[in-house]
Amino acid sequence: MNIEKENNTELFFKELKSKTCNPEILYNLSLKGIYIYKRIKYHEYVVDISLMYKQYFKIYNDRQYDRLIEKFEKYESKNNTYNKNEYRQLIILNEYIIKKLVNDNNNSYILTFLNEYSHISLYCLLKYNYISYKIFDYFKHNTISYSDFIFITFYIAYYLKENINLKNIGKYMRFCYVSPYLKNKFGGDIKALEYIIINICNNIKYNYCYAPLR
Repeated sequence: MNIEKENNTELFFKELKSKTCNPEILYNLSLKGIYIYKRIKYHEYVVDISLMYKQYFKIYNDRQYDRLIEKFEKYESKNNTYNKNEYRQLIILNEYIIKKLVNDNNNSYILTFLNEYSHISLYCLLKYNYISYKIFDYFKHNTISYSDFIFITFYIAYYLKENINLKNIGKYMRFCYVSPYLKNKFGGDIKALEYIIINICNNIKYNYCYAPLR
């Protein structure tokens, strides 16, 4: 572990527990580098910190959603398509954010977030009962790329908690491709990487080339 990050994290939680907890101090410590945390997941600064360190995150409440809108309005003004897409893909599509995206009439452009997850967003709209299976079947792709299959399978298994037998699927995946690909996609989430190692990498049958995830 990074010593500086350890010290920053210790100061972060010390401030968090204090009776006079100052969000600005928490934010400034995060700028210096900290290890991600659970105890402030409902605070709006989670949006800033997660975007800054390119870590996946969920939106749980209106304060966080408003903060997200504010941040993305700034990204829109910069007109940098690559960065906007990169940051959009960090948002985990839980039920709350899907509901907000569908019903937000004041920020219609926000629906473009769904374009970054065309396969997953369509699945989530079905999962949370915003569309029927008939509509889902009409718009779904008949075929998807190998990389999309890997990403979607892991995403809905880990982040959406769907019951998927990853150990069985791992028998048909190639380690030399899956390992660097998933590491690149989920490298900012340590628990996700641990989940990948246990449920996917350790069960891949076709390990004919070496590209370790660890």
